[in-house]
Amino acid sequence: MNTTRPTPHPTPATYDELGLERIVFFSDAVIAIAITLLAIEIRLPPLEDGARLVPALWALWPSYLSFAISFLVIGTYWIAHHNMFEHIDRYTPTLIWLNLFFLLCVAFTPFPTAIVGEYGMLAGAQIFYAGSVVVTGVVKLILWWYAAHNRRLLEPETTDAQIRAVTMRGFVTPAVFLISIPFALVHPAIPIVLWISTAMIYGLTRLLFRR
Repeated sequence: MNTTRPTPHPTPATYDELGLERIVFFSDAVIAIAITLLAIEIRLPPLEDGARLVPALWALWPSYLSFAISFLVIGTYWIAHHNMFEHIDRYTPTLIWLNLFFLLCVAFTPFPTAIVGEYGMLAGAQIFYAGSVVVTGVVKLILWWYAAHNRRLLEPETTDAQIRAVTMRGFVTPAVFLISIPFALVHPAIPIVLWISTAMIYGLTRLLFRR
């Protein structure tokens, strides 16, 4: 008697435009909330003397800077997420879970942002912040790899050039922040300069691959 069990077929992808739109809309909502929470983390300490308001506001400049950087970081991740789902026309439970892990990382961003806003000149704070951004980018790349591998979940008309473009642009933000980590041990200003340059590098990469 043959007792060999048949190899189970992989979970088939679901062609459901409404279901795919729900994934995208939910993702947009989580990302929007995460960006909003960045501003909520900027808090002015209680003041006994109103005359000290302006100096107190000025003293919060590290928080303003960390807010702006994180806003741009989440913004680039939202653009990348949008670009990915322009080419994805079906989904599987694995895709949904990978997307949830990506959103988990995005939703966590306000916390390291607050840390680097408060202790931005400390190497530990900068490494923690950069590490969280790198992890988010890696999860996003895994999400795209899963969808694009052998064109598993992509629209039939998606070209190889488009797949390469989305892939290469997806490396920009996590790569810049990964590079910044060892520099945090050299001088605290270097990682900040690299972080600020992320949006410009991402824009140049988009322009390059568009051509």
